[in-house]
Amino acid sequence: MTRVSRPLTPRLLFLLTCALLWGGCAALGTLETADTVPRGKTRLNAQAWVQGVDDGKKPGVLPQVAVSGRAGIADGLDIGGRVSLQGVEGSLKLQLAGRQEGEPFVMSVAPTVGAVLFSHAWEEAEWKSKTQLYAALPLLFAFRSPDGSQLVLGLRPTWMRFEELYDPDIRNMLGLGASVGYAFRVNPGLRVMPELAMLLPVYERVGGSWTQMREEPNLQFGVAFLMDPTR
Repeated sequence: MTRVSRPLTPRLLFLLTCALLWGGCAALGTLETADTVPRGKTRLNAQAWVQGVDDGKKPGVLPQVAVSGRAGIADGLDIGGRVSLQGVEGSLKLQLAGRQEGEPFVMSVAPTVGAVLFSHAWEEAEWKSKTQLYAALPLLFAFRSPDGSQLVLGLRPTWMRFEELYDPDIRNMLGLGASVGYAFRVNPGLRVMPELAMLLPVYERVGGSWTQMREEPNLQFGVAFLMDPTR
């Protein structure tokens, strides 16, 4: 996203929490397929992404890397976790449609909770770190190709609770996210998935009532390497 010169305002809350090298931000996308891991099996996933940042002070992208894993606990249900440089995340995934391997359409829901730790080293303040908590309800829709590749579309209502750089007040934000990705089948045990995601801040609350936000969406581009069981 393009850098601009303008006074800092509370409405820049979401973007200000993302600062290159000193801070972190919750992942905006899922970087996962819509199908669940079979019962008793596991999946490993190595991920990397960049987010667009526009706070008038720092470079325009924030890089991140993460590793995640999922384990099937029942037919159509798995559990997973993700660890990045600044945060952790846990989720369940319930597959609502397309449980048979040959079915072309897949739909699932994946409630997610997580936390991101910040370390704003450039700030001259008594504190140097803050915490962001978030919860999301991704809805994933996928179209399977015969070789097991997937086109994955996602909707991601998101709630965030965090503190702004220059304001100790606890703040809450509601946003609406969306993503599109394609998991290419490389071989029976590996899929590579590029994904484009965005999150639009919609409402915020600072101690009182919710107010509408009028900000541009935050963007993210990522790539995941999904390693599935071969037996």
